Amino acid sequence: MNKKKHEKTEGYNFCRYFTPASLTASQTPKEKKKRANGRLMPPLTYQRLLDEQTRKIQLEGLNEQTAANRATALRNFLRANKMRLDDVVGDEMRLKHPEATERLVHMLEAEGRSPRSISNTRAAFRPWRDAVIEHDTAQALAAEKGTPFVQALISVMADSPEPPRVSRRLPHLREWSHEQIHQVFPGSPRARCTHGL
Repeated sequence: MNKKKHEKTEGYNFCRYFTPASLTASQTPKEKKKRANGRLMPPLTYQRLLDEQTRKIQLEGLNEQTAANRATALRNFLRANKMRLDDVVGDEMRLKHPEATERLVHMLEAEGRSPRSISNTRAAFRPWRDAVIEHDTAQALAAEKGTPFVQALISVMADSPEPPRVSRRLPHLREWSHEQIHQVFPGSPRARCTHGL
């Protein structure tokens, strides 16, 4: 047998056991940020939202009629706001959502829809807004930054001066009253009943 001498290597130490670190190298915040920045997600479009709903029908058992009602509500929303399925989801589903929804309601009223039909359309449209919020939250967590709402709130707060601080302790009301306090003993003529209540 051929015996080879172990050459001394630099950088490696022999040990009998492995001591795991608390975090692997890929889990450190620096590495997470690198991965999030390096991984470009395609923009969220209305077509992607519809495709996600189709996936939910197949995998999660979403009712097909419910899905069809939601898709119709989304298409009406897009028509009311003069948009198409391949458009990127923008502020009409985020900060300017109330105005965009009002345009949908006005369009449906102009078409002669009943108030119940309009209410049903609004209810069927609500999951799309929730899906956008869910997407924004996932994106913000992956990139370790705030959601669009939080970013808008921070910008508004940065523009305005800080409001004066108000003491959050309740004042003692006894010191503010000017009435005279007389103690009523149980069983006295001014008590309502014999036990003083």
